[in-house]
This record gives sequence, C-alpha cells and structure tokens, in this order.
Amino acid sequence: MAESMQTRIDRMFKIDGFFAYLLLACLWASYIFVFFAILHFVSDGGTRLAMIIGTVVVLIYNTAAVAAMIKHYAEDKRFIYEIDIRHLDEARALKAAQRGGGAGA
Repeated sequence: MAESMQTRIDRMFKIDGFFAYLLLACLWASYIFVFFAILHFVSDGGTRLAMIIGTVVVLIYNTAAVAAMIKHYAEDKRFIYEIDIRHLDEARALKAAQRGGGAGA
C-alpha cells in the first residue's frame, strides 16, 4: 500500500483545491443571499449602487485570491505538501509505536 510521494502530493493538492473552490462558492452564495435579503430594506438608489459595487469588488478580489493561491500551490506543491506528508507519516509512526509499546509494558 506504499503510494509514491508524488501520488500523495497530487491527491492532497486536489483535495485542497476542491475545498478552496467549494468555500469560494459558499462565499458567493452567502453574499448573493444577503444582498437580496436586505435589498428591500434599502430604498436609496445610491446606497443600492454602493451595495452592488461593494459586493462585486469583494467577490472579484476573493475569487482572484483563491485562484492565485491554487496557482501558487500548483507551482510549489512538492515543497508545500512533502513537508506535511512527512510530518503526518512521522506522527502516524510515533502513534503506532506508542500503542505497540504501551500494550507490552
């Protein structure tokens, strides 16, 4: 069951990318929901325009930030994920050794 390091890195990258875009979709949904939920409370056209501009700006910047983060992770995924995988393996081995050592003592 020994997977190659590259396979594990690719899998972690895909999972992180999926959740980043999922959370971005949730952000879009929440902003759109709140916008329409409070729209009927605002009667001033200038305030509505400010709400629209603010919403669009925040969503564009957050979308660009997530896309840039995923792009950066794709470029440096070996460096980013290899350290995490090694630490996870060490922690798993330590936990297994403690369980094995504790049972025999």
